[in-house]
Amino acid sequence: MLKACILFWTATILGPLLGASAFANVIGADDRRPITEAYQALGFDMVDMLRTRQSTGFVYCPGTVYGNPLRTSGALVNDNQVVVTNGHSFVDEHGRRREPLSECYFQTQGMTPEVMRFNFTAGNFEMTEDWAKHRDRNDYAVVRLLAPLKYGRAFPLAAPEDYFRGRSFVLVSAKPHRRQAPFTDQEPIVQSCQVRHIFEGNSSYNTVFKGDCDVSVGASGSVGLVNVNGRWKAFSVVSGRGIDQLDGQPYSLESGSFSFHTPYRDGLLAAILRLSR
Repeated sequence: MLKACILFWTATILGPLLGASAFANVIGADDRRPITEAYQALGFDMVDMLRTRQSTGFVYCPGTVYGNPLRTSGALVNDNQVVVTNGHSFVDEHGRRREPLSECYFQTQGMTPEVMRFNFTAGNFEMTEDWAKHRDRNDYAVVRLLAPLKYGRAFPLAAPEDYFRGRSFVLVSAKPHRRQAPFTDQEPIVQSCQVRHIFEGNSSYNTVFKGDCDVSVGASGSVGLVNVNGRWKAFSVVSGRGIDQLDGQPYSLESGSFSFHTPYRDGLLAAILRLSR
């Protein structure tokens, strides 16, 4: 477990500094596809696909104060003004906010794209600014937008019983990096994944799980969706990936070929509920 964590954090923190070849942790074959190509195979109907495009998208912070800009992914969850993503979307590994946070925004990839800035006034956000200290256990952020999106419709929350080992889910990312055949920024990128190992939380840490998603830079903050009786529900947020040099290898907890996720439970769930109106 310790070895796997070390490998994960080496890739997560240093990966962006190592060049484009070290930007992914692809498990087996890379099955990521634009949503318009893959939605039917994944069980979405046309309405589901269009709704997903209007309710997921980019989280971007210019980071001009400290020179630490970042673009990740996020989704509307439980409230049309609430976006769930990662703590590191807004705070770098040194604990510096990607200031000015007032210029950070959420942008959808719908047929009618929408852009809205975040509301970082007191009572409108909760995030783990010391995520590098607590690592994968607490790397999340829940932030309200300045106003609800016109076309976005937040995903409802999955129930605790919808979360278990072996559970299949769909990961939705804004534009994860891919060196060969780069993805479009016009629509979400989707893939089918599975919960592989669960690590239960306690009073200090959130429950997390490792999955077999293909994850690369830009996918942080991606929402996991599960189909419950024909209705797609928000299930988890991805926070990182295993060691990049293992691209194309089978899922392996020991070697570091995995993706990290935080399910909507524990502190993350409490934050979503507190910020929902």
